[in-house]
Amino acid sequence: MVATATALRVISCDDAHLIATSDRIGVLWWKGEVTVASVLCACTAVRDLVKQHPQNAGILAIMDDEVPMPSEPVRNAMGQLMREGVRGVHSVAVVGEGRIFHQTAVRSVVTGLLLVVRVPFLVKVFGTVDEACAWFSTVSPGPPVRMIARDARERLFGPGVTRSRF
Repeated sequence: MVATATALRVISCDDAHLIATSDRIGVLWWKGEVTVASVLCACTAVRDLVKQHPQNAGILAIMDDEVPMPSEPVRNAMGQLMREGVRGVHSVAVVGEGRIFHQTAVRSVVTGLLLVVRVPFLVKVFGTVDEACAWFSTVSPGPPVRMIARDARERLFGPGVTRSRF
């Protein structure tokens, strides 16, 4: 059976990020500098997703290896995203793609946020999108997260780009 494209609803997309939803999955993908505006847009998208799928929303957050460390205002906005989106979120997979140093930096930022903002949902950090998608299939049945991620990658990077590891 050939997997088909998902109904990806793009909320915001530019050269640096993509914020989209498909079924009960929110995709927050950054490939450039993370801005406060893009994080606040993600907050709105997560709130809307949770309204549509209470207690069953999943978030796939991807930081490409070219994303610089977030500024303090951006980290504060990320904390707001975690605080405001907690009710109804089931699981969050954060991906720090690329070099080991970048993966470690992403893990460090996520750990720091989790120390400040206690969340009642599953959060796990991965080195590849493929690992995150496989994890989603074990913690929560639902849509084909791998296909959602591929559609999001194609929208952000262009057709045929295989930069992200699937």
